[in-house]
Amino acid sequence: MIELDVRGYSRGIPLIKLQKTVENHTGEAITVYADTAWTVEDVTRYAQQQGFSVVKSGQAGDYIIILTPIKN
Repeated sequence: MIELDVRGYSRGIPLIKLQKTVENHTGEAITVYADTAWTVEDVTRYAQQQGFSVVKSGQAGDYIIILTPIKN
């Protein structure tokens, strides 16, 4: 499983980092660590569009988002 820590980044940067990670690690599960609700929303939306199932946990300032590729 790939881990991606995007805590502390300005809006937009976490999504760019996720896009690069998805491109470089096709078919692998990714755990994303985030600190803002908007990052969780952005990551969730992008991941679902790319064919991942999404499991979110945590609370304000400390979120974990697990992205698992959906096999067709």
